[in-house]
Amino acid sequence: ISKDHDTMTQVLFGRNLKLNVALTLWRRNAGELVAYLIRIQDTGVLVDCLPVITKSLQEEKPCMSVGCCVDLFPLVKNMLRSSFEEYLVVGLHWVQSVIKKWWPELSEKGKCTSDGHPEDRYVCSNF
Repeated sequence: ISKDHDTMTQVLFGRNLKLNVALTLWRRNAGELVAYLIRIQDTGVLVDCLPVITKSLQEEKPCMSVGCCVDLFPLVKNMLRSSFEEYLVVGLHWVQSVIKKWWPELSEKGKCTSDGHPEDRYVCSNF
């Protein structure tokens, strides 16, 4: 039992350390937090951080850019493949908040007009 206790203590200590780093980066700059989440590739830490990011999107705080959200999409996509219900709920709430916040810009980018510039058509076709 003591061997398992030590292992669990190490896991929780490591998770706490990563979350403290994430909190420090969040307070400094959302972009730095996103870069950190991408670098560590830790789904558990992402699940713990995503509700805070989602709340900032819902409150329309300017700290999260559309670029940061685009950078997070691959991590959230992997999270949504999980069999854990909590991961799915957290991930889907984040996706919903991103779409709600940037829907006008996203839907405008998807429209192509025949009088647009050639580079505009290229952007639209690859969007």
